[in-house]
Amino acid sequence: MRRLNWSRYIRPRKTISLLILVALPLFSFFHFVSSANAVPTELSLPSVEDTYVDSASANTNYGKYSWMEIELRKYTYSNDQYSNAYIKFDVSAVPAEAIIAYARLELYCWFLIGVPDVGTHYGVDDLWNENTTTWNNAPSFTPEPTEVVRISNVSQWYAWNVTSMVNSALDFGTLTVVLKVENASSATSEADFRSKENYSNKPRLTIGYTLPISCSASPSAIALGGSVMVSGCIAIPRFDTVQMTYTRPDKSTIDKDVATNSSGYFTDLFTPDVAGVWSVTAHWNGAEGYNASTSTDMFVVTEEKRDSWAIIIGVKDYKYADDLNYPDRDAMELYDKLKEAWPEDHLKLLIDEQANKSGIESAIKDWLAPRETKDSVVLFFFSGHGCNGSDVAPIDEADGKDEYISPYDSSNYSYDYDIRDDTLDDWFSSLDSQHITVFLDSCFSGGFIDKGIKGDSMPSARDDGFAKDMSKAGRVIITACSETESSYEYRSLQNGVFTYYMLQSLNNLTATDSNRDNEISAEEIFYCAEPEIRNFTGNKQHPQMYDGYEGQLKLMTVATISLDTNPFKASIIVDGLTYTPPVSFVWFLYTKHTIEVPHQVRPSYEGTRYLFTSWNDGSDLKSRVIFASGDESVYYLANYQAQYYLAVSSDFGEPQGAGWYDLGAVASFGVNPLFDFGNGTRVVFAEWLGDVNSTNPNPTVVMDAPNRVVAQWRMQYYLTVSSDYGESQGAGWYDVGSTASLNVTSVVDFLDGERVVFIEWSGDISSTDPNSSIMMDRPKQVSTQWKTQFWLSMSVDPSGIVSMSGEGWYDKGSQVVTETAPSIVNGSTGTRYVFENWKVGDMPQDGNNVSVLMDSFHSAVACYKTQYYLTTVSQYGQPQGEGWYDRGSEATFSVTSPQGLIIQRVFAGWNGDSTSTSTSATVLMDGPKTVTGQWRDEYIQLHITIIVAGAAVTAGASVVIWHRRKNH
Repeated sequence: MRRLNWSRYIRPRKTISLLILVALPLFSFFHFVSSANAVPTELSLPSVEDTYVDSASANTNYGKYSWMEIELRKYTYSNDQYSNAYIKFDVSAVPAEAIIAYARLELYCWFLIGVPDVGTHYGVDDLWNENTTTWNNAPSFTPEPTEVVRISNVSQWYAWNVTSMVNSALDFGTLTVVLKVENASSATSEADFRSKENYSNKPRLTIGYTLPISCSASPSAIALGGSVMVSGCIAIPRFDTVQMTYTRPDKSTIDKDVATNSSGYFTDLFTPDVAGVWSVTAHWNGAEGYNASTSTDMFVVTEEKRDSWAIIIGVKDYKYADDLNYPDRDAMELYDKLKEAWPEDHLKLLIDEQANKSGIESAIKDWLAPRETKDSVVLFFFSGHGCNGSDVAPIDEADGKDEYISPYDSSNYSYDYDIRDDTLDDWFSSLDSQHITVFLDSCFSGGFIDKGIKGDSMPSARDDGFAKDMSKAGRVIITACSETESSYEYRSLQNGVFTYYMLQSLNNLTATDSNRDNEISAEEIFYCAEPEIRNFTGNKQHPQMYDGYEGQLKLMTVATISLDTNPFKASIIVDGLTYTPPVSFVWFLYTKHTIEVPHQVRPSYEGTRYLFTSWNDGSDLKSRVIFASGDESVYYLANYQAQYYLAVSSDFGEPQGAGWYDLGAVASFGVNPLFDFGNGTRVVFAEWLGDVNSTNPNPTVVMDAPNRVVAQWRMQYYLTVSSDYGESQGAGWYDVGSTASLNVTSVVDFLDGERVVFIEWSGDISSTDPNSSIMMDRPKQVSTQWKTQFWLSMSVDPSGIVSMSGEGWYDKGSQVVTETAPSIVNGSTGTRYVFENWKVGDMPQDGNNVSVLMDSFHSAVACYKTQYYLTTVSQYGQPQGEGWYDRGSEATFSVTSPQGLIIQRVFAGWNGDSTSTSTSATVLMDGPKTVTGQWRDEYIQLHITIIVAGAAVTAGASVVIWHRRKNH
């Protein structure tokens, strides 16, 4: 019975159930299966920032409030006021290749005025902070809502479809949703929703997504002549066909169809025909609402055969001995690391019961020996218990002790199932390889190496352990500790200390490749790990190395890859870890790595971002796969385009042009120069202020820096001027406080003796002046008042004989009394006019003045008859008939003839306007007339008289004579 050396169990114990080891791959499997399920994966994301802004308090921040107010306040004589909500979500948890099945914004309403319709708008920029955002600096959003929901009740959840928004935001990783009232059911409509500051009912974004087709190639690196297995799945568990396209390094392709099984999985074994970097693309045409999709992976085909082999052993759970905590983890992590550099089928992993003594022997003799050659690189690793015991034949130990490693079936009472140094040497001696390295993470393992660090001569017979028993050329032996020390494991490391720092050396190849020859040797691993192990354990553990290899035993070839971004130093995610460029990596040759840069980078200064454009090799994929190349220098540069934000804000209208612009681009922005509130109030664009000063409502700016412009407006009120008649002036828009002039034609004549006459302005002004002014301190309305007038025409018939007053315009309904017409109006010589009556319209009126009712146009005519004077002239006699006669009448005139006694005047006839020879005649009085009697002398009476006289005289004389005679 052997004595149990308890010191070999000194590593702290930690019980890890085998169930976890089994469950991990099962979990991975079922997680993968879920991606091929038609039922979407659902995420519920909280808001990371939320606030609201209010146009009435344009510089006030509401980020700490426990609610978000969404409101529209309508006013008659001033501009409407809004409160809009801003909500930001981090959507980076959604896989980039996801198909969004649905996305809902869900908000809880707790206060309501009216029944507002609330719409969701896509925030075009997420450069805002809930603690600094106000109405005046809030980012812009798309003018049209993606969905409008009517809010009708409080104390309930409301949801908006924001699927399109989420799709747009996936490239940026952040989604901003803006909510505003689209129309109002009352003068004020308001809906208040809980914010993230509230203790419950916080905003949430629910996203359902499925993964499209996926495919992956394994292994990622194969030697020419080998095969690669491509596997994947489609989004629906069903039989279907996937189109596979293999692309050679020269870009030529090989196409083939591959069938899926009932679960939607597919596999394809492919043998490449040339060396170089290949890609494989699986394309699915889609079905049942899924769009066509593709998935691409890459693999590399090498010309040389990678002739490296490893046996990796970890024993945690012993059959008889006390269990350890981390040897299985040590072995599996080393296995995972080595398969990055070596073909996976060149690695043999033995864990716990697999690592019994016969299993280890078989791995060396039966698995490794038939495969390796003298040129092969062989690595042997063991993590587990170690012990020592009395030297047994052949007696070859200077200290009298043989060293052992303890397999799974090691016994506490016998060394029969331990592996002695001499035995292990015998097994390795069966190999042809001249490039063997051995790593032992077990207690007392340093007893195998008395000489320690590599020297110039081979070990002597006095050297102990492996240094003597395995002291063959072409071997490097590295142990975890010295011959008197224990090999520790620590919970904080989750590994044995030796293995942990050995793995660290393989994870940090830049530091490990100390001679910069792009090769990682066994010696370099030791030089890198040894001081770290001593330091971590406080010099309780001193790793040892025997080096019987001429030069350095090279285990892996590495390549140096440099990554950078230009011009801004955007972070780079490499294999899931984030780095700040420039950064270089030393990777195992032909290993595949994923590098990803953000779609956009936003430095701390506001209004600037950088958008990824392409890599220096022409690829425009922000997430891509690269292979570690054997070239001396491989440099990947992600190029970014600098962009500046143009912030365009306006209290009114829908300003256009806000957004991101490339450096040097000419940005056009603008706003409709008029915004009418529909109630006699509007604002008129005045100028842009901020980084651009312009009175042009649609100017441009060269984007060589972030720009913020604010539209300034002039408030205007509308003056409504209404008039039933005439041409009114002054209606229109006026700046607040200005004076508007208004006027109207004071008289509108309709002809036909009717007109309207301006009386006064009414409404918002009271004035009888048709040319007035009014102060525009609000929308105003004025109208004209009119009176109707009719024309009274005053005339005389016949016209012009006399002037009659009273003709003119008279108000409708008034009574007009004509003046008294002259009874007689003298005209030209021999003519006169004698008033007969008034005639109103066609109707004669009694009296010399009449009253006229002005209910329409009227004409009043003073009617006169025309009379002409007949003048009778006669030298003799008294002519009769002289006087006034109505026009058209016949005047009779006469004279007595003869005249005289002795000498008689006898009428001879008339001359002038009558040539009648009759002493009594007539004349037509169609004008003034004059008739003159003509006379002639007759002497008949004279003669008679003379005769009589003569007779008388004679008689008298006779008497006298007689008398005388008598008397005498």
